[in-house]
Amino acid sequence: MKRVILVIVALLLAVGAYYQFSYLPSQRATQAAEDAAKATEDAAKAAEDATKAATDATQDAASAASDAASTAVDATKDAAAAAVDATKDAAAAAVDATKDAAAATAGAATEAATAAGQAATDAAAAAGEAATSAATAASNAAAMVWDATKLSGQDILDRINAANIPQATKDTLLATYNQVKDNPSAVQNLLDQLKQAMGL
Repeated sequence: MKRVILVIVALLLAVGAYYQFSYLPSQRATQAAEDAAKATEDAAKAAEDATKAATDATQDAASAASDAASTAVDATKDAAAAAVDATKDAAAAAVDATKDAAAATAGAATEAATAAGQAATDAAAAAGEAATSAATAASNAAAMVWDATKLSGQDILDRINAANIPQATKDTLLATYNQVKDNPSAVQNLLDQLKQAMGL
């Protein structure tokens, strides 16, 4: 009986040792291999996903580059068309400006000619009036009394100052009168000089 018990105990110990040192390491190795296989599968899947993402990114970049190139071509065409239109507009504006400048110049020339004609007319009228005034003054001067015995000293001074003669001649006649005013014949001579200076 005792021997049977010992055999059973030994058997249990052997089974326990087998389980502990053979079965468990084998199970652990199998699990580790399965885990490694799954990790490898996951890594392969990640690598595939990364490759697909890179491929998609490359395709997207190529598409974006194509779109950008197309946009650049369109922009260049639009810029060229705009430059042509701007050149045409500038040329038309220059032509219009030239026409306006020519019209303005013609208008200014017409106005200047009209103004010059009016100025000439006004000048002629003024000259006529001046000549008439001069003739009237000469006529009035000729009708004046030039007899020194019939004029007062103030009359003679006023006549000298009012005469249309150079100021230097007036000053000379006035100075002479102050020197000879008491000599009737010298005063008469002075009046004759004044009359001559006035062209009478």
